Amino acid sequence: MWPFNYFKKKREKEEQERRRAEEQARQQKLEKERIACERECRLEDNRRKELERQAKLKAEREQKKSIQPFTFRSNCHQRYENDTPVMGLQECIRTVSLVKNTDGCPGYKLAPGVGYIVKIYNDDLGKPNMSDKPMKVVTKSADMVELRGFPIMAQSPFGWQDVDYSDYGFVVYYKNGQVEKCVLHMYDRNIRLEYLHSSIIKKEESKEDDRPFNNDISISAVANGFTFNLKLPKVRVVKQPYHGDAQIIETDSSAYVRIVRKETKGTVTFDISNIAELRSKRILQQNPTFVPQFTYQSQGSDFEAASAEVGNSWEAASSGKEYVSLFQITQQKGKIVAFIINNLPNEDDFYYLIIFLIILKIYT
Repeated sequence: MWPFNYFKKKREKEEQERRRAEEQARQQKLEKERIACERECRLEDNRRKELERQAKLKAEREQKKSIQPFTFRSNCHQRYENDTPVMGLQECIRTVSLVKNTDGCPGYKLAPGVGYIVKIYNDDLGKPNMSDKPMKVVTKSADMVELRGFPIMAQSPFGWQDVDYSDYGFVVYYKNGQVEKCVLHMYDRNIRLEYLHSSIIKKEESKEDDRPFNNDISISAVANGFTFNLKLPKVRVVKQPYHGDAQIIETDSSAYVRIVRKETKGTVTFDISNIAELRSKRILQQNPTFVPQFTYQSQGSDFEAASAEVGNSWEAASSGKEYVSLFQITQQKGKIVAFIINNLPNEDDFYYLIIFLIILKIYT
């Protein structure tokens, strides 16, 4: 029996060792699977956290470039060409709107959610002042937001065409959280249109009214480019035919004018209180704005004059627009008298002489 018991025990021992090896291998396999599962869970957790972080960063970036849509009703605007104000302050209603793009924009191949739509509506004519312009936020601060156009497909009479609106910009200025001014830029032409409200201008004027009186400024100083701030309390209008007698035009007797140059040899601006009346009578359509090159004349202590030919050119005469051909500031026996000669478009028989009388203040 001995040999049989020996081989039997040997087989049992080998079987036990085999089972033990199999169990050990199974345990090792389970441990590897557990480690791999934990590693995958950690990776998945890390991926989730990274996605959450990226989503948070994206939300923060979008928040930084997001704007509250608004509608701003402007009652005056000023056009600038090469940083010089032209055509005077336009007193008319324009409705400026910034709309979030939620459904695209008619006339453009624009996906919903991309940027904003800038709209400017001409309330006088009852129609848009320009085609809607899709734009994106490029800069944002507490008191200013800048948007810029971008290349886009636009519908034309000839079908869809690529247009580049990056030449258009739109800047919104805020004060105390409210829209104070909107500026439309046309960068390729170096033109901008500032849409604002007259209440802002009046506040600025009231600050200027508080400036101290200064008697030291003379007409010769004005001719040499000094700054000045005139407020003349009388406005008179004379219709002067080239052949015939002059005619005095009755206007508001309480009208006054402010004539200001804020920078040395800079732009001169007019603010005529009865400009609406002058416009309705086809005397002057807008407050003049120009950069004069004065010449100086003197006839003793009783008369001094600073004169400037402003728009006296063939180009101005043939432009189809009104233009001021002469501007003069004089001191006559201690009193200030200023005037402009305004020429109407396509009118060769007469011009308007608009006279501003009696000095209130001159100061730098």
